[in-house]
Amino acid sequence: MASIKAKTVTWQLEGTQELTDEGTLNSSVLSDASLLSLSRALGHGGLSTCMCLGLSTKLVVAFQMSNAGQPTVAVTNGLLRYWRGLKRDEAKERDMVRVLERALRYSGRSTIADVLIDRFSDNQPLTDSCWRRSSSTDLRDY
Repeated sequence: MASIKAKTVTWQLEGTQELTDEGTLNSSVLSDASLLSLSRALGHGGLSTCMCLGLSTKLVVAFQMSNAGQPTVAVTNGLLRYWRGLKRDEAKERDMVRVLERALRYSGRSTIADVLIDRFSDNQPLTDSCWRRSSSTDLRDY
């Protein structure tokens, strides 16, 4: 079981230990299922997007190394969930979605950012089907 220790939180990729309490989230675009779908859409570019969220390169690399053998999508998903848990106490969800949007745009994923904002405005989760409707090279791995 791969895990990483950062600050006082131990995160386990398999999800046996939850970092966040889903019951307190209002936005469906920040739910576990939505973040997994976002991770799939980001593919290999997800790690650079995580760094644009303010996660240190050291943390991203350590997380990736401790989860060696796991698909990049799983590592990206774990990092996104970790970021959500860090920011939940200090930021409103709307602000968190805006930070995620800016990180996506900064990492060259503006179409994904557009879908994120549309789904957030409609209070709908991110699903694999919402990425298929947005036909752009922006959704492919670089």
